[in-house]
Amino acid sequence: MGAMGCGAFALQAAVACAQGAAPAAGDPDLSAILSQLEANIGKNFRIASRYASDIVETEFVSDMKGKVLSHHSDKRELVFIDGLPYIRRVEKDGRPLSAKKQKASQVLLDEMRGLAGDSDFTLEMVGQDPHNNIYSGLPICCLSSLFDNRVVGREVIDGRDNIVIESTPRANATPASEHERTALDWKETTWIDVRDVMPTRYDVELLNDIKYLTKGTTDRTDFMRVEAAGTAEGDAKQVVWLVRSGSCRLEYLWQGKRTREIAEDQCVNYRKFRGEMRVLQDSVREVPSGSPAKQTP
Repeated sequence: MGAMGCGAFALQAAVACAQGAAPAAGDPDLSAILSQLEANIGKNFRIASRYASDIVETEFVSDMKGKVLSHHSDKRELVFIDGLPYIRRVEKDGRPLSAKKQKASQVLLDEMRGLAGDSDFTLEMVGQDPHNNIYSGLPICCLSSLFDNRVVGREVIDGRDNIVIESTPRANATPASEHERTALDWKETTWIDVRDVMPTRYDVELLNDIKYLTKGTTDRTDFMRVEAAGTAEGDAKQVVWLVRSGSCRLEYLWQGKRTREIAEDQCVNYRKFRGEMRVLQDSVREVPSGSPAKQTP
């Protein structure tokens, strides 16, 4: 198993620096805050997807009595190309993967990426058919339209003031897509930075069984605020929010056995990345049947 709490798909839920006014103390206008929040998601993603990172996951699997059945670690490299996440597994249990194992792993990861689409939560059945994975949206995608929201407190995180909002599915919610429909299987607590109007953290709990995954599963994603330096051309500094870590606590019933798992993700070694591909004019030529392929300069 393996829960991708801060992997490629969770990164799509990262949010932007605010472009509007901060909410006033006292009784905040939740509708305005959440509308601003959702507008910021896409803005930040365009900035965050310019960064590559490493994802380091540790995973403990135990039986219902707490006996550890397995302990694994996993390291992957993540880049975004044209807005799409590409993941490469490079280590397993602290050992670099051989070229053969990397190739086999890549086939599964590429298929999983296609099946996941814009999912915010992915539970990977490592080494299994990717169709057995669980792909789900989370409430962060549609808080203002599908969820009932209320302020439950305030909290300081990394020296910055946050309001804390609790969100539960509306009884009459009408999701517009499969992604939104699956988001209704969860409730969420969201910490929203008051000045930037964006999530510092969100914590979700599964309300309904999904296939082999049982209700009560929890998943937390934490973000970090980064001020990127300006360019040599004099561009101003940019604020970007990147995934810091993820933590998943889950139970599942697989092959007749009820099992518990704890998975922790750390997203590290962020660096700017830019990839472009284009087909050069007149560079595509028909290769006669039976002729060896030749590279075009």
